[in-house]
Amino acid sequence: MANLDKYVKIVILSTLEKPKTLVEISTTWFKNKGRLYQPQIIKEIKKAVESGLLIQDKKFYEPNIPKLFDLLLADLSLGEQKKIVEEYKNRLKQFYVNLGDYTRKTYLNFEIIKVFTNLDQRKAAELDLKLLIQLPLLLRFLEYKDKDTANILIQIMSLENYVKLIEKLEIQNYHILKEKKLIYDFVESFEWFSKIIAKMQKKGLTIFKKNVQAMKDLGG
Repeated sequence: MANLDKYVKIVILSTLEKPKTLVEISTTWFKNKGRLYQPQIIKEIKKAVESGLLIQDKKFYEPNIPKLFDLLLADLSLGEQKKIVEEYKNRLKQFYVNLGDYTRKTYLNFEIIKVFTNLDQRKAAELDLKLLIQLPLLLRFLEYKDKDTANILIQIMSLENYVKLIEKLEIQNYHILKEKKLIYDFVESFEWFSKIIAKMQKKGLTIFKKNVQAMKDLGG
């Protein structure tokens, strides 16, 4: 994912929640309807479509979530305990695919992208997608273990606005879980992640060590 074209990444970040047109994305980020239609940029976007990373439906674009997660998780190195790490990766993918109607709209909402990038190209290029998809789970685990410590870390890492927005979106989108009868699956997923993250910590895997600095950078 390190070689991902920066404009393709902006398209991905803009459509994690729902499909959008290039005109809409261009206007949002560049105040210019045609920016993403410049020859070299549209060439990269078309390459991403041809590779299957982006899905195009007429004028609308969105990431191929299973393929995107395969690429992200292939790049995610957490330690030598291969079995437990692979289990974590698989469940992480399922969290955003099987529960995607809720989790994408809640944890990958475009308002969250704006919190971390302020619609700045440089910040968008630096935003770590691997951390973004893990952050709700890591913070929930910290709250589960020690709420006071979690609150201190959230303040130190300047993640207050992120946490407030997540709490708002979780309530706002709860009806999706209810309508699709996914409440039990969602709760079970968070319980599973709390247990597996604790287990990974005990085994000395680097889930927190590798992510703490990235969380600080993200908050800054």
